[in-house]
Amino acid sequence: MALCAHVAYDRAPAALLVDVRPASLLFGEYASVIRFQVFGTLELRVEPEVDTRSLLAQSKHVALLGCLLVGSHGLHRRERLAALLWPELDTVRARNALSKAVHNIRRTLGDDVLILRGNDAIGINVERVWCDAAAFDTAVERGELKEALALYRRGEVMEGFSIDGSAEFEQWLDSARLRFRQSALEAATQLANDAESARELAASVRWSRYASEISPHDETVLRQLLMRLVQSGDHAGALSAYREFAERLNRDLEAEPSPETRALADSLRTARANGNRNGQGNGHGHSNGARPKQRAVDAVPQEVIGAPNDERGANGLKWHARRMMALAAAAAIVSTALLALPGSLFQASAKTEPGSELVAVSPIRIDTGDSSLKSMADMATGGIVQQLTQSSTGVIDLRNAEKDGQDANRRNGDESRTHAREAGAGKLVGGRMYAKGDSVYVNLQVTDAKSGRVLHQLDQYASPASNPYLILGRIKEGVAGAIAALSDTLYLPWSRAHSRPPTFAAFSEFLQGLDAIVNSSTEGAAFKHFKAAIVVDTTFVQAKIWLLEQANLVPEERTFVDSVRLVAVAQREGLGEFDRLSLDRVLAFMDGRWEDAYEISRRLVEIAPTTPDAHLYLAQSAMATRRYAEAVRTIDGMDRTKGWLRNLSTLTQWDLISHRLDGDLAGALAHWKRAREDRPTAFGVCTQGVMIIATAGREASVDSLITECMKLPGASRADFQWQTAGRGFRAGGNSAAARRAFQRSIALMSASNEPPQRKQHWIGVMQCNLGEWKSAYENLRASTDSTDSADRGTLAVAAVHAGDTAFAKATLEWMEERDRRLRARDRDVSERAFVHIALGNRKKALSLLRQAMKEGRAPSHNTWYARFELEPLRKDPTFQAMIKPQR
Repeated sequence: MALCAHVAYDRAPAALLVDVRPASLLFGEYASVIRFQVFGTLELRVEPEVDTRSLLAQSKHVALLGCLLVGSHGLHRRERLAALLWPELDTVRARNALSKAVHNIRRTLGDDVLILRGNDAIGINVERVWCDAAAFDTAVERGELKEALALYRRGEVMEGFSIDGSAEFEQWLDSARLRFRQSALEAATQLANDAESARELAASVRWSRYASEISPHDETVLRQLLMRLVQSGDHAGALSAYREFAERLNRDLEAEPSPETRALADSLRTARANGNRNGQGNGHGHSNGARPKQRAVDAVPQEVIGAPNDERGANGLKWHARRMMALAAAAAIVSTALLALPGSLFQASAKTEPGSELVAVSPIRIDTGDSSLKSMADMATGGIVQQLTQSSTGVIDLRNAEKDGQDANRRNGDESRTHAREAGAGKLVGGRMYAKGDSVYVNLQVTDAKSGRVLHQLDQYASPASNPYLILGRIKEGVAGAIAALSDTLYLPWSRAHSRPPTFAAFSEFLQGLDAIVNSSTEGAAFKHFKAAIVVDTTFVQAKIWLLEQANLVPEERTFVDSVRLVAVAQREGLGEFDRLSLDRVLAFMDGRWEDAYEISRRLVEIAPTTPDAHLYLAQSAMATRRYAEAVRTIDGMDRTKGWLRNLSTLTQWDLISHRLDGDLAGALAHWKRAREDRPTAFGVCTQGVMIIATAGREASVDSLITECMKLPGASRADFQWQTAGRGFRAGGNSAAARRAFQRSIALMSASNEPPQRKQHWIGVMQCNLGEWKSAYENLRASTDSTDSADRGTLAVAAVHAGDTAFAKATLEWMEERDRRLRARDRDVSERAFVHIALGNRKKALSLLRQAMKEGRAPSHNTWYARFELEPLRKDPTFQAMIKPQR
C-alpha cells in the first residue's frame, strides 16, 4: 500500500495539473480545501494544513473515502459498505468498524465532509471535497476531453492500493479501473478522430498513441494508430509501433497479432520498400533509413503529460492480472444501464419506427460449466443489448426470461427462437462462451427468428482470461454492425457473399459516405466518411473499395489512398468472394482497365443478384465500354424504390445518357418523363431532359422546359441550361438552334451577378462554341487558370483558331511534361488530343483519344459527344468506329 499526505510526484506535479485544467475542475464552485487524488498513487491534501496521519494509517478508512468519491455521489447503505470493507466480521462488528471509520474521517477532515442519514446511509459532501475521479467524469460530460485526460494521466484508480481480506473490495476496485480506463480510451479516440477531421495529422497521431498506451493490447486501437501514421507519411514509425505491439503481446499474453493486423503490417513493409526504391526515403528526411529514437513520453500528447513516466507501462498492466471474480462488479455496472421492467418476461428497450424489425438478444451460454464465466457472459450480453439500444434498434432482452444462469445453459436454439417469435422479433442474437487454457472464447451468430437460418456468423472473439476488456467492446460493436448491415438500412441487403459486416461505428460512417454521394454533397465529403470508417474498422474492405472509387476527387489524399490500396491488396486472399471481386473491379477501374472491370462486374451480379452495388458497377462499366444497351437494361432492372438507390440521381442521368448515345431518343424521353413523375419538384431531374429534347431538335419545348425548371427549389444557372441545350442541338445536327442557344447563354451570363473573371471565362467558352475565336481567345486568355489542364487546353484551341499557334504548341509542351509526372488515373490526355485536332494533327489526336480510353476516360463519362473541339472528327470513320456502341 502506498499512501502519502504531501508527496512531490515526479510524474505529474501539482503545479502542472493546475496549469492544464480550469479551476472549476480543480476545486468546483465552492473552492474546496480538501483534495483527494485517486488516479495513480493516493494523495490527500487539506488546506490549511491538517495532520491526516491518523486517517491515512487506516487503509480501510481510506478505502471508504475512495468508495464514496469514486462511485456514485449519492447515499450508500451502511450494510453494503460494511460488507464491502469488512466481510470477515459479523454484521454487528462490521457496522461498528464502519462507525469508527466514519468518526475518524469526520474528526480529521471536518464534521461536514460526510452526509449522514441516521443509521442507514452515508454520502460524501462534494462541496467540501474535490476528487480527481469526479472531476474526470465532469470533464467528460462537458466534452472537455483534454482536461479529463490530464487528470487520468497520473495512473489507474488507487494504483498500488489494497486492503486485506476483502475480495469484494478488490472486485469493486477492478470494475472502477475498468470504467475509467474505457472512458479514457473513448476520450483519446475521440480527440484523435477530431484532430484527423481538422486535418491536424500530428495531433491525431499523438492521441492515437496515447489511446494505444491506455489499451496496450487492443488491436483495433493499434490498427487505428498504424493507419494514421501511414496517413502522416511515417511508414517507419508505423512499422516500429507494430513491432513494439507484437513484442508486448507475446511478452504479456503469449499471443500474436491477428491475421488482419499482420496483413496490415506486411502492406506497410511493402509500401516502405517501394518508397525507398523510388528514392522517397522514410518520410522523415533521413536518407539512410535511420530514425531518431523516440522517448516513450513523446508518444503522449503534451496536453496530458507531466514529466517522463517511466513506470506507466508496468503499472498500467497490473490490473490485467486481477482474478476473474472482478467481472461480477463490472457486469453489474453494465446491467444498471439496461432498461428492464421488474416482473416482465420481455422488455423492448428502444422505440421502433413503424415497420422496423425487433432484434432479440439471448443470454450467451457457457459451454464448459465454468461458473466464473457467468459474470463475463452476462456482461457481454448486457453490452450487446446496450449497444443495440443506443443505435436505435428495437431490442428484446431475453435474459429476463431466465430464472438463473443454468436455465440459459439448458435452453436450446429452438426455445430461444420461440421466445423471440412470441415477442415479435425478426432476428435473434445468441452464442456461446467457453474457456480453453488461459483464454476465453466467444462465438456469436445472428439467425432468422422464424426459420432458424443463420444470417451471419461473427468472427470468433478470444481474450486472455485475465483481461476480458480486450473483447467486450468488440463483441457489442461487432453485433451492432452485423444487425445494422443485415437490417433494413440504406445498404439493404447485405449480401452473404461479403466477407463480414463491419462494426457499428464503421458502418455508420460508411452509410454517411453513401448518403453524401446520393445527395451530391461537397466534393470529398463521401471520401471523408469512408476514410473514417476505415480508421474505425481497418478490416472493413467495402469502405476501402468505395474510398478508392472516390479517390480521384481528393488528389491531396494520394499518400493515404496508395496506402489503403496496398492494405486492401494484402487483405485480398482472406476476403469473401464478393469483396474480393469488388476489390479487383475497383483496381481495374483505377488502372483504366475497363474491359476487366466490365467482366468482373458481370460476375458480381451473378453471385449477388440482390446487392445494389453489383448492378451499379455493371452499369458504370457497361457505359465505359460503350455497351449502352446493356447499361440501360441493368439500370432498368434495379429496384430503385427503396434503399440508398432511391435518391441516386446519377442513375437517372446514366440511364438517359445511355439511351441517347445508343440512338434511342424516344426511350430516353420516355424514361425522363417517368423520372419527372416520380420527382416532379427535383431541379436536377428536370434539367436532365434539356439535352434529350434539344438533341431531338424541339427548340420551343426546350425554351418552356428551362423556364419551368428555373421555378423549382434549388434552381440555378439558367445560362448553363442554355449551354447544355446548345450542345444538344449541335449533336442533333441543328446548327441554327445551337447558335441561338449559345447566344442566349452569353446574354444570361452577361446579366448575372457572377464574379467578373468567372463571367469572362464562361463567355469565352460560349464564344468557342459559336466559332467566334478572336473574342473567345481574348476573354479566355484574360480569365483562364494557367494551372488547370482543361481550362488551358480550351484556351490553346481558341489560340490556334485565333492565329496564335505558338501559344498552343507551348501549351502542348506544358501538358506533356505535366502528364509525364502523373499516374494514368490522374491525367487526361484527351485535352492534348483536342489541341492536336485544332492544329490539324488528326493522326496524333486519334492516338491520344485511344490512349485516353485505355486509361479509363470513357467518352460517355467526359462528354466527348458534346465537345466543340471534336467537331472536325465527327465524320471521320476511325473516330466513328472508336465511339460506336458495342452490342
